[in-house]
Amino acid sequence: VSTGIYEQVKAPRKTSYWFRRVDGRPIVMPGLWGERKMSGEMRICAAIITTAPNTFFKGFHDRQVCELEGGEIDRWMKAADPEAAKALLHPPAKDAWEAVPVDDRIFKHGRIETEDLVPVGEPVRWGGG
Repeated sequence: VSTGIYEQVKAPRKTSYWFRRVDGRPIVMPGLWGERKMSGEMRICAAIITTAPNTFFKGFHDRQVCELEGGEIDRWMKAADPEAAKALLHPPAKDAWEAVPVDDRIFKHGRIETEDLVPVGEPVRWGGG
């Protein structure tokens, strides 16, 4: 669960954005985790699942995190059948998120989020609003 995600768009000029829900609700992103042996010790590894972007997000990036809504959350957590879990994976609706311009320093080493980095411009929404 998160309040948003950061992406940096390279073209036509480098611009950083904070993508968040228009309604302010948290984003529930499905993910996978497992243990893996690394450098001789077992470590927990995790990944957030992405998919093809919706129409709005496609203008910024070639993939987008999936989002679970309402009853999908429990079904995802309890799914024993991989195909049933896979059927829940989808991007959010094209008008559900907005892109808030943020200072490019958000992607500098350490990625420390401070008040002077977020936001630095007006949100961009589906349909230009």
